[in-house]
Amino acid sequence: MTVSLDQMIRVGPLRIALLSDRAVKGIHSNGVFFFTGRKHPVAILIKQGATLTVFGPNGDPMTREQVENLCPGAWSATLEVRGPQ
Repeated sequence: MTVSLDQMIRVGPLRIALLSDRAVKGIHSNGVFFFTGRKHPVAILIKQGATLTVFGPNGDPMTREQVENLCPGAWSATLEVRGPQ
């Protein structure tokens, strides 16, 4: 699994970002290249003021430890965002 922190967007007073699992695969066959890709969310991060709320795609809350296991530094990077995005 390759998880990364997507760009944060602003919705009113909220800042919203996703942790996404993504992959790109290239295949060469008979002189032709084929590429496939996928991307799906593994966590939704919502920052309001100094509070960060995180939950999985199924709606279950996630802890800081779970977020850091998926994408080291994502929790801190999300909290450090200031000002309009």
